[in-house]
Amino acid sequence: MVKTARHAVSLAVALALSIPVSASFSTSADAQSYRQYCHDRAQRLSGYSGRGGDVAGGAVRGAIGGAVLGSIFGGSKEDRKRGAAIGAVIGGLKNANRPNSRAARIYRLEFEDCMARR
Repeated sequence: MVKTARHAVSLAVALALSIPVSASFSTSADAQSYRQYCHDRAQRLSGYSGRGGDVAGGAVRGAIGGAVLGSIFGGSKEDRKRGAAIGAVIGGLKNANRPNSRAARIYRLEFEDCMARR
């Protein structure tokens, strides 16, 4: 019985010593993986995927606006075509670097909330 009790005590001491040691090895990899988890979670909830804007939508809006201005100021079919082409280029370029601000705001709030809960 004494041998079993000593074995149990030594096992308990070894276990008690090993838990804090393993917990102290929390590396930056754990922090990075949690940060990645928060990034993925915020991205999934917000739909935000980066800074890319709505190029096609900007080009369409620019083309319509350019065609309207071309018909007002020029009047001919060629002026409308030229205005639409110029408007499409300008509208596409304007929206290319513009993030979806609502999705970006939701992403930022979700990410900060997730990181604060750690």
